[in-house]
Amino acid sequence: MLIGDFIGHIALWGSDCTNSRRRQIEQFISDKCLCLLNEKAYFHEPARTFHSLDMAICSPSLLPLLNFRVESYLYNSDHFPLIISYADGTCVTQLPQRYLFPRAGWPTLSQLAMITETVVVSDNIDEAIKTVTDHIISAGDA
Repeated sequence: MLIGDFIGHIALWGSDCTNSRRRQIEQFISDKCLCLLNEKAYFHEPARTFHSLDMAICSPSLLPLLNFRVESYLYNSDHFPLIISYADGTCVTQLPQRYLFPRAGWPTLSQLAMITETVVVSDNIDEAIKTVTDHIISAGDA
């Protein structure tokens, strides 16, 4: 996702104004198969015209997941803030679990993660790998 003040009046949503950046931005969006989240609204307080210098550009896969709106309060700026949120109201990103290796109690972890013949009881390699992996992760979580 790209969000910024691109100083380009874009005709994609009806801007009558043109400038030299417009073609570059439209070409970039077209070449990269991107989507413009903006809607027809003014974002620049001094001009109060239906154009946008501030743009939000995203991939086609993100487009149906996002809502876009323009905040009506300026917050001491000359640009209205762009508000982008998840369409379903939740965040879909979950960070992977991380371990602090320098703080690990290695002797205890080694004992808890001991792999013996009784840990692996399956002849199926995929099941055996999953069992060993789960055993090690369980030891790390202890």
